[in-house]
Amino acid sequence: MVRSTPSSVGEELTSRPQVLSSYGVLSTYLNTKAGERNGSPIFSPAVIIALQLGGQAVGLGILGPIVIPLLYAVSKSLTSPNPPTVSPPTYTYTTIHLSIQFTVFLLSLVVTYVPVTNPSWVYINYVWQAFPFFFLPLVFLAHSKEPDAESTPTPVPTLTISAFTTLKYLYAPAWWLALGKAVNAYSRRGETFTLASYFMAVDVVGFVVLFLGWYAVDAVAGEAQEVMGVGRLVAGFLSVGPASTMAAYFEGQQKLTVARAEAQRSRKKA
Repeated sequence: MVRSTPSSVGEELTSRPQVLSSYGVLSTYLNTKAGERNGSPIFSPAVIIALQLGGQAVGLGILGPIVIPLLYAVSKSLTSPNPPTVSPPTYTYTTIHLSIQFTVFLLSLVVTYVPVTNPSWVYINYVWQAFPFFFLPLVFLAHSKEPDAESTPTPVPTLTISAFTTLKYLYAPAWWLALGKAVNAYSRRGETFTLASYFMAVDVVGFVVLFLGWYAVDAVAGEAQEVMGVGRLVAGFLSVGPASTMAAYFEGQQKLTVARAEAQRSRKKA
């Protein structure tokens, strides 16, 4: 259980909000990829659910950096020379997906701030351990048929861009708040780095390594620099924190996906 008042610099920088923000951005993008039309079947909702369940067992901050970039590299290597244009998920998929993400976020707050001594905490924790199953509805919505360009006036959804834009601006101030608390903690004496904080530190570092692995695969494929160069990436990590920087990068990727899909739709209508 995470205490509400961390006692060291390390605890402030690896506190539950930092873990949740990084996880939230990565989970949102992975499930977005899982719902893309003409996307890789390697990143289906069922696969993402399995990865989350595995993360609950051994720690997603440990499993994620090893497995997810590798799967992404494999999906890139299996892409045909002339692949079909990838389109963002449908509005229905994205709306349900974001609603589930918000529910998981609320549940994480409950399990964090309800005292362990509360008799209901055990049952709340059981529900938390099973949260990957919340995403099961996405299994039946993913990879839907591409809408007809003429029958649908605006077939290229942009809601995913809005989602990552929101996360980008939401988590930037949270990073500065964590830094401020860390400076305050540094001025205190005789404090220790708790075992819970070590586990959270592993998660935070693991999420960052996962993202860097994903970025490296995009860089090799020539798709990273168009969105965010290495210099801007490093500056972002230092100035607004990992979660906001990840969200900004994924926002850029979604803009490219939407632009390419819209260009393909325009060609079909012409």
